[in-house]
Amino acid sequence: MNPYKVLGVENNASMEEVTKAYRQLARKYHPDLNKDFDSTEKMKEINQAYDMIKKMKDEGHVYSENSSYNNTYNNSYQNSQDIYIQVANLMNSGHFEEAWIILSSISIRNSKWYYFSGICMYQFGNFTVGRQFLEEAIRQEPYNDIYKETYDKMRAPKIVRRPNIILRLVFFILGAQLLLDLFFILLNGCFGGGK
Repeated sequence: MNPYKVLGVENNASMEEVTKAYRQLARKYHPDLNKDFDSTEKMKEINQAYDMIKKMKDEGHVYSENSSYNNTYNNSYQNSQDIYIQVANLMNSGHFEEAWIILSSISIRNSKWYYFSGICMYQFGNFTVGRQFLEEAIRQEPYNDIYKETYDKMRAPKIVRRPNIILRLVFFILGAQLLLDLFFILLNGCFGGGK
């Protein structure tokens, strides 16, 4: 498989061009958006091609049809650990949408899937589903401390997660009070200032 052909770019395409092509194809073939029976397989092929190009560029390899790197990579990609490493790397760099695209193409929903999906949902603002996914991850792996710590952080009061809302409210109230004070000073100065 030539990963560049899968993504529809030239073999000498920049990583920027590759990422742009990947995102366009991911939107087109994502199983949640495309109900064709082969969209899941196509999405896996797109993910594999993107990951392969990224890994080659990171390691300084150049693609060739018969390279041993290509054959080794294709065999090792099938390991689900590679997928979760890619998801974790995307999430660590703030690319939650891309991580979610990969997660939603995975058919086996194990504790890792629920863990990473829970974090994605939480980042998308869907706190309830995020917590439910984390609860399922913990149910499947009850002795995993990382899952438990993440879940505890999600259960923290929203005030901790969004202090700027409280600050805005305080400034709004203070601002309103200052305007009222100013209004009464002006009113007193104009109408009752001659005591």
